[in-house]
Amino acid sequence: MTLKLTPRLLLYLLLISVFPLILLSVFTYVISARLLLQEAQIYNGELVVGESEQLDLILEQVESLIFNLAGVEEIRELLEADTTAPSDTFAVLSTQSRIGQILNAYSNIQGLVSIDIFTQSGAHYHVGDTLNIDNINPVARGALEAQVAASPTTIAWLGVEQNINTASSFGQVVAVGRFLTRLNRETLQQEVTAMLLVNYSVEALIERFSAVELGQDVQLLLIDNDHHLVVHPDPAQIGTIASPELVSQLVGEGGAFTTVYKGVSVAVSYTRSSKAGWIVVSLTPLSTLNAKAANIGLSTLSLLVVSLVIVAIVAGILNRDLVTPIRTITQRINALQGGKLGEEMALPEGGKDEIGDLVRGYNLLLHNEMEKARVEKEREALIIQLEEARRFAEENARLKTEFLSTMSHELRTPMNAIEGFTSIMLSKMGGVDYNDKTTHYLNRVQANSKRLLGLINDFLDLSRVESGRLELSYLPFAPLKLAERLQSQIGVLAESKGLTFAVEIDPNLPNPLYGDEEAIAKVVINLLSNAIKFTEKGTVALQMHSAGHQWRILVVDTGIGIPPHARDYIFEEFRQVDQTSQRKYGGTGLGLAIVQKYTRTMGGTVTVQSEVGEGSTFTVLLPAHTTPQQE
Repeated sequence: MTLKLTPRLLLYLLLISVFPLILLSVFTYVISARLLLQEAQIYNGELVVGESEQLDLILEQVESLIFNLAGVEEIRELLEADTTAPSDTFAVLSTQSRIGQILNAYSNIQGLVSIDIFTQSGAHYHVGDTLNIDNINPVARGALEAQVAASPTTIAWLGVEQNINTASSFGQVVAVGRFLTRLNRETLQQEVTAMLLVNYSVEALIERFSAVELGQDVQLLLIDNDHHLVVHPDPAQIGTIASPELVSQLVGEGGAFTTVYKGVSVAVSYTRSSKAGWIVVSLTPLSTLNAKAANIGLSTLSLLVVSLVIVAIVAGILNRDLVTPIRTITQRINALQGGKLGEEMALPEGGKDEIGDLVRGYNLLLHNEMEKARVEKEREALIIQLEEARRFAEENARLKTEFLSTMSHELRTPMNAIEGFTSIMLSKMGGVDYNDKTTHYLNRVQANSKRLLGLINDFLDLSRVESGRLELSYLPFAPLKLAERLQSQIGVLAESKGLTFAVEIDPNLPNPLYGDEEAIAKVVINLLSNAIKFTEKGTVALQMHSAGHQWRILVVDTGIGIPPHARDYIFEEFRQVDQTSQRKYGGTGLGLAIVQKYTRTMGGTVTVQSEVGEGSTFTVLLPAHTTPQQE
């Protein structure tokens, strides 16, 4: 069933306006959610790294305290005296007093709860938040001592533990232990004399972590090596075992991932402390991130509703101004086909828009003069289309030139690197000796790199001329020296093919000449390269002659020659005499195009004379500037 014009118009409006907005809404929501997740992981990754560094500073303070205490010679002597000398009340009190004084001097670290030394003989030396040391839990002490003994490192970070001193106001502490040893003079073996135990405040760690500005609903956790929670937003969770499912995913030194934690989908970022191996973890609910993305989606949805209203209004206007007149014209045409004729069938002409054109087109069936007007309008429309086509072709040509320029610049840098590194390898500057096969392959790579680099340079030269970016300089140069330089560059190529390379310079040629020496050299090098490529035996000659206010450069060869039909297009881009896939001579057909464009840019001309089988002569005629010119 064919839809009427009004429903089709409404459907088209929906297709071109509303449906793209719906797709935009979906893509906006998905991309926003993904970007917000990435930003959250980056922010939380930096957060946990920063907190891990702060944690390492705290742990380093505690480790320094332990190392300092272990290195105090007086403590070692007092402990050794306590082990070997007969004990009496005065000696015990004196030792406790002195060790207490020493320990007290090291107890100024913020967050430090207590420092305890338990000797093998049963003595206990303590400084801390309480002086009551009569309520030591022997079972807990033995467990801590076993953990210190099992630790692979000198200092054992025991994590969150119950305070073995039940009289302390700190029920849970971060415990750090180390054995103090002495050298047994009889066995010459180190033997344990005491266990040094430092208790650090869990509340101090929590306070430090709580000072961090977290994002909305972000949780920051600290997990020790026994998987106990050292820091958690819920104080009741401190000291409990962290979620095994979460811990099993915290592998390596750090990372980020998404998972389900306690029934909630979260984004996880974590890193491991370099000191104690504890893990700093941040958890961000995905619902929080998705809520932000939902706000973007809601805004897009609001725009969609507004668009629907606008579409409805536009549809009403179009129905009034477009559909109704078309329907009227259709009815009149049907009546006209039924044989109803007369001036009363003419329709009043409307505006200058398409509907007005349609009305006038209908009236052309009744009025011959309006038929002429319709033909005239079609002719004008055709002219506009042709003008648009011309502008389109010019724009395509400009874009092609810009593409060639950009592509050549982008490709030339890596090709220079390939050619340079290949030369380094062939010169064995790296100190590596290659066999003949490898050297052969490197030579192949270098040769093809130079060939490709030459092609890229040709594209770049061509694009510079076509885009008008070729800037010529007018500097003095000596034609003789230019010829000698070209002979040294191209002569080797001719000698490799067994050709004679001759150079002839007119002594009457002005010296110096003013012009762009490099542009002239590029023209001559392209002509000489072509001459050598298409000459199997005989001579290639370079000649420079004076010609009044001009000077002439000739490149003569005894090569294969150019057929007459090819002389009309050999200067066109990408055109060669032999265009078949089995052609004997390679190339892209850019060399002569570059020669002609450079020559014309310098105000000169290039011509060719050739006989098949006899050779070719290319003549470049350039202005002979003998005084400086404006660049």
